[in-house]
Amino acid sequence: ILFQTDRNMKGKKREAEPSDTGEGSSAVGAFVSKKAKMAAPIAITPIITEQNRPKSKKELRAERKAARRLEQLSQSEEALQAEKRRLAKQRQKELDKLEFKALLKEERIEHKRKQQRKRNRELHNQPRATKSKKKKKSTETVTTTTSNPELEVAQKVVHEIKYGRADATSGMTTLERGVQYRDIKVGNGTQSVTNGNLITVQYQLRGQGNANVLDSSKNFSFRVGKGEVIQGWNLGVVGMKEGGKRKLLVPPKAGYGSEDIGAGSGAILEFDISCLSIR
Repeated sequence: ILFQTDRNMKGKKREAEPSDTGEGSSAVGAFVSKKAKMAAPIAITPIITEQNRPKSKKELRAERKAARRLEQLSQSEEALQAEKRRLAKQRQKELDKLEFKALLKEERIEHKRKQQRKRNRELHNQPRATKSKKKKKSTETVTTTTSNPELEVAQKVVHEIKYGRADATSGMTTLERGVQYRDIKVGNGTQSVTNGNLITVQYQLRGQGNANVLDSSKNFSFRVGKGEVIQGWNLGVVGMKEGGKRKLLVPPKAGYGSEDIGAGSGAILEFDISCLSIR
């Protein structure tokens, strides 16, 4: 009986002692875990506001789209500025070309004027005495050779070819191409108009049988036989002298053709020409 009670007491002591796997171990583990929890750092969640709020995908897409648009606008503005610079350069080149052409034109006109003034001076400075002497010599040769009748006929034919054939009834002299003239007043100058002379005239233009003046000038200069005037004038003023006045009839084929200048298409033009100077 004593032995059994002793063994029961030992069993109770064993039950009272904490075992490695019993309640004592669980209490120790709980204590250790509580200490570990107290030693671990506490995670603090940040406070979310409007400034530090993360952006959504929609907002990010909108930002990227706005950035691309700004980049395109800047590129288009640069292209526009470059195009403006190119157009300005092109315009400046065109202006430079026009200015260069205008300068060339002025230089040509000035060169022609200088040549014209030079020719006028040369013609004006020619001695007139030598011309009159030559004319006297030519008249002397004509008077000495007029005794031959065949020569007279030949000279008459040459005169008609050169100065036209005069009509005794109307007093008009007919030239080639049907041009006719009549001297109203013979000039008193010593020099007669020939091809190449620079002459100054006063004229009035009418249509034949029409009293209305179509054109007129009190001081008109041109060079005979150089294509500066109509062919009727180049033929009709030959032989005039300074101070002379002549009526000139010009048909269309020696004038303006079928063009109507106020007298009607194909009309005969009537000029009253006064010779002012011959050079």
